[in-house]
Amino acid sequence: MSDSTGGFAKGGVLGLREIMLTPGPVTLSQGVREALMQDVMPWGLEFEEVCVEIEGRLLSIAGLDGCKGDYEVVFNHGCGSFMIEAVIASLIPKEGSRTLVVSNGMYGERAEHCLMLYGRDCVRADRGIWEIPSADFVEGYLSRDRSIDGVWVVHCETSTGALNRLDDISEVVRSYGCRFFVDSVASFGVVEQKMDFWGADVVLATPNKCLEGAPGFAFACVKREVLERYEGESRTLGFDLCAQSRHFRERKRWRYTPPTHSVMAFRRALDEFDLEGGYEGRGKRYGENMDVLWNGMASLGFCAVMPRAWQSPVIGTFFEPADVHFDRSCFLRDLGRAGFLVFPGWQTGDIPSLRIAVIGSQVTPHVMERFMVAVEGSLLEMGVDDGVPHPSHAAMVCEASSGT
Repeated sequence: MSDSTGGFAKGGVLGLREIMLTPGPVTLSQGVREALMQDVMPWGLEFEEVCVEIEGRLLSIAGLDGCKGDYEVVFNHGCGSFMIEAVIASLIPKEGSRTLVVSNGMYGERAEHCLMLYGRDCVRADRGIWEIPSADFVEGYLSRDRSIDGVWVVHCETSTGALNRLDDISEVVRSYGCRFFVDSVASFGVVEQKMDFWGADVVLATPNKCLEGAPGFAFACVKREVLERYEGESRTLGFDLCAQSRHFRERKRWRYTPPTHSVMAFRRALDEFDLEGGYEGRGKRYGENMDVLWNGMASLGFCAVMPRAWQSPVIGTFFEPADVHFDRSCFLRDLGRAGFLVFPGWQTGDIPSLRIAVIGSQVTPHVMERFMVAVEGSLLEMGVDDGVPHPSHAAMVCEASSGT
């Protein structure tokens, strides 16, 4: 039997391992798990061909079918935060550059923190975690400070589940001639990427979220001329994307020992992405999953931290119930016993919330219906009448919605 931290559920959901309703890593398919067991020579022809194949497929998913020759995919070890650091270290110069970080959550804050660590000049356009930034909001910063030459935006901010409006923001960024950096870690694979349309210089992501691969590395789709322009900018060894790009172009290899098992599993995950129907098929399933979650939580009295119109099909965030009988540790334990794992903490400041993702293999509307049964059962077990939050918290959502 599971506790709230993980493990296996005895006869859990569909008789499988516990279902992780987290925004990455996600529950893997059996095919991806089997692919993880493939042993392959990292410096051999087979692995080189797999990496080249993956690069081409990622460029297509990024919306670059008509201009692949102008872009590259650069792989690097580690998680998405490592790639954020690598992009900043390699492609944003220390002198003569100023980056606007458009922030409405933890991941915008993380980019700003990394820029500051590397001594890069930056300013944060802080919308706060309860709202999404509009194009006018971004333009206000750009019009007041013409020294800004780069803009950093998180596409899907998983602190709350917000989906930022890149089509509108990118138009403003282009009009001011700024470089454009997009963190698509949580959206790549479910929300259409329009890198060419956005005019983005960089779109970064990982395999282990909406593409349903395994953790182990990250990747960035980058304009080739950007990689050439900033050659030698990085003062790091492992985070030098320009050096990795050059090495891959010349030898079709990673500079240092690659996570071969994760890469092979990712090829299988991309096969399954295609079999599901790409963006259309995966987006439909995740959207239906979110419908079940959103409607089910609302029926129990829970209040989401933001309006549905701003919500991504990746993760929903809900205020904790105000009922004094609600106990977070008991709630997580009950969900674990029912075969579900959810994120144990929250990223909404000093206001506790529940972050529930709807992504991953085997996460279907039927599974989400089972999850809602588990949520209701836990509330009954604790003696919680409903999920209604403190009135001041619900009012925050109304204020944010009316102010946009």
